[in-house]
Amino acid sequence: MTTTSPRRGALVRLTLTSVGVPVVIIGLSAWFFMSYRLDVIAQQIGATRTALVEGVEGRHLIGQAQRIADTIDRYVVERIASLRIWASDPLVVNAARAGAEHHEAEGLVGLDPEALEARAPPEKSLRAFPETDQRLHAFILASPDFAETFFTDVHGLNIATTNPTSDMLQSDEGWWQQAWHRGLHIGEVEYDASAAVWSVALSLRIDDPDDGAPLGVLKAVLALDVVQGIADRTETTLREDGNVQVAERKGRLIADTKSGHAPERLMQEEVGIADEILALVEGGEPAGLVSGDHMLTAFARTPGGTLYEAVAPDFAGLGWIVVVREATNWMEGEVATLVQIEGALQEWRLLLAAVLAGIAGVSILMAALLAVGERSGKGGA
Repeated sequence: MTTTSPRRGALVRLTLTSVGVPVVIIGLSAWFFMSYRLDVIAQQIGATRTALVEGVEGRHLIGQAQRIADTIDRYVVERIASLRIWASDPLVVNAARAGAEHHEAEGLVGLDPEALEARAPPEKSLRAFPETDQRLHAFILASPDFAETFFTDVHGLNIATTNPTSDMLQSDEGWWQQAWHRGLHIGEVEYDASAAVWSVALSLRIDDPDDGAPLGVLKAVLALDVVQGIADRTETTLREDGNVQVAERKGRLIADTKSGHAPERLMQEEVGIADEILALVEGGEPAGLVSGDHMLTAFARTPGGTLYEAVAPDFAGLGWIVVVREATNWMEGEVATLVQIEGALQEWRLLLAAVLAGIAGVSILMAALLAVGERSGKGGA
């Protein structure tokens, strides 16, 4: 028995040295290699997701925002061109000339505003030129995007209107003075009480076609439901949870498709586009992308600039902000296969770790048994 135990111990040591240790070393090498490759795969999956978000879909959403911004600018340019046609209509020009003389003959010129309003009829116009009133209504019927229009004489007194204005005298208004001195004024977004709509007012000076002398000012109220319609059409092309917002230069909402352009959200100081986007735009970014909370948000500012040169050379642009948002959950399907492969490899890594732990446990157990056997042999000797 004393000769067998040393042989058995030598055999166990040989087994541990020649089999157990190499298996553990090879297993650990394989585990570390697999862990390294899994980290690489995880990085590649992250890069693929980023490429989808910021590369493919991000560029698409930025393009959507830029197209809306460009469409809005082109739409306003077209409306200004329409106004120039209206302001050069012979009926309008002749009424502007004759209207000043008529108001002087009626003793309305030079009255203080209170006395003038006391004499003004409910229509806020003397209706001395019925054919011109009809022509304005025809303009609106042909261009329903405008909620109302009217024009004044050289004194700022109403000559013809499609809707009664709040008062008859307009020359004390900032928009009238800007249009009179500069030829054109494009107002900020505001609620037009007489038309009962959120709108932008376009005001254009009426010039005599013969000598260029100013004769009056034509104002038209452009309703913003047109802008909301542009946003709605884009929203239908987006994926689930898509949303399109349009805000004026201060970030207050003009359009918000997700809420159906709810009145309580429009032009409210406490409701608007995200502060992060507003800061980027105010910092000079014409367009960009923001991601987070499983949402992808693209923004673009209306370009302005050279687009207005033909109709409004002194106008810098609206400065409105378009925001297009879309959920990124759908992108998980695009990388699902890679995620499944990563999961399978993670399972293999766990299995390999378990095998290595088992081999290590058996080796430890065998070493312990060997030590006990050797102690027993020595005690028996």
